[in-house]
Amino acid sequence: MIKNFLLVTIFIISLNLAAHHGMGVGIVAGDPTGITGKYWTSKNTTICGAMGWSFRGEGYLHINGDFIYHYPNLIEVEKGELPLYFGIGGRLAFKDSTEIGIRFPVGLVYLFPDAPFDAFFELSPYLNIYPETDMFLSASLGGRFFFEL
Repeated sequence: MIKNFLLVTIFIISLNLAAHHGMGVGIVAGDPTGITGKYWTSKNTTICGAMGWSFRGEGYLHINGDFIYHYPNLIEVEKGELPLYFGIGGRLAFKDSTEIGIRFPVGLVYLFPDAPFDAFFELSPYLNIYPETDMFLSASLGGRFFFEL
């Protein structure tokens, strides 16, 4: 599991990316607690992911990835931007057996006006589809530093 964690981390960090908004890497706390990455594919869309430890039950490695759409002008702020976002993605949970599921993240992200940072809060309903079907809700809070390689 540590080997997979390191491979994904190196992949996220080594991407050659665009300038403003570009690629962000940071930390996330909640479900999971670990690292997060975000790549802006257009002005309003991103590919996002996280990998870390989930503390549900006995705990396990959790990996998720999403396609996200941002609504930038729904909430006006004096400085920066505060878009509402939603998306769809997948999740893997490495417990006694591997779980596969679909997630539907909804959140708010604050884009700082004069610094390459964001901060976010997210709720994500999950629908596990393998090996059993069940649903649950997770919440997470985090931040990312954006850079250009």
